[in-house]
Amino acid sequence: YMNISKEPTTHTEGNWNNQYKTLSNNDLEYSENSVRFYLQDGTSINGYINNNDAGKKRFIIMVDINGDKSPNQFGRDIFQMSYYIHFNKLPELNGKLVPTGIENTREELLAPNDYMCNKASSGSRCAALIMKDGWQILDDYPW
Repeated sequence: YMNISKEPTTHTEGNWNNQYKTLSNNDLEYSENSVRFYLQDGTSINGYINNNDAGKKRFIIMVDINGDKSPNQFGRDIFQMSYYIHFNKLPELNGKLVPTGIENTREELLAPNDYMCNKASSGSRCAALIMKDGWQILDDYPW
């Protein structure tokens, strides 16, 4: 159950910041196909369908725990979840909402590769690392 404070809008309809940063401090933009809404506590939720990965179709949800306030960065105040519609590699995840990257090991999540939770990476899988660490941010967390 969510207490929504603003009606959902696309970036072109709404008046929200389209920019955010990776953990490696690169600038990114939300997909033009994404929809955003805000909760009463200021949290923003942005979502879109991702059908680009071979063998994987999912609804990606990016939760910004402090809305449009800084730093708007993966692994710091933005965390990514996936609702797997179809996932060949792990069919047991189909129909479940989980942190993106939950299929990776802790060691893979900390590696400096693409989307992992590392200062040289995007940080989009940092929520999976926090979950694997028992919902704690341990000393080797990358910020």
